[in-house]
Amino acid sequence: MGTEIELKFRIPGHRLAAVRRAVHTATAVVEPLAAVYLDTPGQHLAAARMALRLRREGAQWVQTLKAEGASALQRLEHNVPLPGLHRPALDTHRHDGTEAGEALHRLMAQAGQPLLQARYATEVQRTRRLLRSGGAVIELALDEGFIEAGPRRLPMSELELELLSGPAQALLAVAGRWAQRFGLVLDVRSKSERGHRLAANEAMGPPILPPGGGAGWSDLLRAVLANASQIAEGPSEPGHRLALQQGLQALASAGQAHGRPALAEALAALQAALALANEPTALRSLLQAPATQQVWLAALAAGLPSAG
Repeated sequence: MGTEIELKFRIPGHRLAAVRRAVHTATAVVEPLAAVYLDTPGQHLAAARMALRLRREGAQWVQTLKAEGASALQRLEHNVPLPGLHRPALDTHRHDGTEAGEALHRLMAQAGQPLLQARYATEVQRTRRLLRSGGAVIELALDEGFIEAGPRRLPMSELELELLSGPAQALLAVAGRWAQRFGLVLDVRSKSERGHRLAANEAMGPPILPPGGGAGWSDLLRAVLANASQIAEGPSEPGHRLALQQGLQALASAGQAHGRPALAEALAALQAALALANEPTALRSLLQAPATQQVWLAALAAGLPSAG
């Protein structure tokens, strides 16, 4: 495996039971997952948005390395199944010859080859099933459990939709229907990112300023979604809102310049609504709204290669 294409959504507490019923059909598989994530004392992997873990999947261990991909929809991923019932020793050379592995080796060399150590752990029950739509095969995975770092524990429930085969547009279409039906909230922050924050005892990630200098659509959208994810769940600071407004303005301008007037208008309208949402609760409600999720999915669709 080289690249995964997936979307991750937070589930409102009052809709969790309904999502469970929708995922846990007769063909669903339920599997316990327990993982430990590793990083350097200086958190070099976290800073580079990489994740390295050892995870027990049922009766098997798997070592996985993830790194940023070409867009907000994609991540580099390499999995290595390992024999034995006991937790194996970490070996980064298992990822040799892969794009993610080369990125990790470059990072470690630049950092002076610091030791890798356990930073935090996750325990979840995963319920997954396959869905076929629009010529695509999509895996739905409902994860319920917690992230743990020392004495701190963060409960989580999220739904992942991963494209196994077929067009990415079909994944976005399915995501749009599920988001509308269950009030799901797009969250681009990974378990590893939230785990790093928990281990560092940080309540939130920093605001992500939109890149300048004629940045491409995917880079602008990545920054926008990172800020929106933080604000939608909370807590956040004024800098997140300012960075989000700047990013939306840049995206709207890019949409107009590249012949996407309807999307540019939707992004500009969202930016205007942000300016009027003065209270934190109003801001969160705006960014959790089903209409806002559809704007994000349309922006992701605009970044697909076939979108021009």
